[in-house]
Amino acid sequence: HVTIIVFTMLIGGMVRIITVNGGMQGVVNWLSRRAHGPRSGQLMTFLMDLCIFFDDYSNTLVVGNTMRPVADKLKVSREKLAYIVDSTSAPVVAVAFVTTWIGAELSYIQDGIRAIGLEASAYSVFFHSLVYSFYPFLTLGFVLMIIFSGRDFGPMLKAERKARNASAMEIEMT
Repeated sequence: HVTIIVFTMLIGGMVRIITVNGGMQGVVNWLSRRAHGPRSGQLMTFLMDLCIFFDDYSNTLVVGNTMRPVADKLKVSREKLAYIVDSTSAPVVAVAFVTTWIGAELSYIQDGIRAIGLEASAYSVFFHSLVYSFYPFLTLGFVLMIIFSGRDFGPMLKAERKARNASAMEIEMT
């Protein structure tokens, strides 16, 4: 647990250093040119989540902080941004081949292999088990379905309406 806390703090510190030095603004500017509305902003968030897959905690910190100004500009609620980032980061890390999470998974698999006396490598078992990783793949599909359909439900619908109306009210006041 200490390793995860220290690693997360180091990533958070690096995100802050990059932000203070203007690197984060460069990423935001680049993304802003490609995202022209709420749907494309949400898709850019999803794609960034796919690209930063080495650790789910770091993914959340980096993508969430990077996309917050873009989401605000495109009138995507913070709740929707958090949903997309969180619902993409953990599933991607769970099925990617080189992540901090795979180290834990492989140690659990190796313990199981030893316990039952199986002659197999932990990586082999991991790779063969990917076809049964229903949660990560279905969750990623559901996030894409929500983004492309433009449909929101319950509290998320309320948050999205509030984000869009708040922006409209700001325009009227100026």
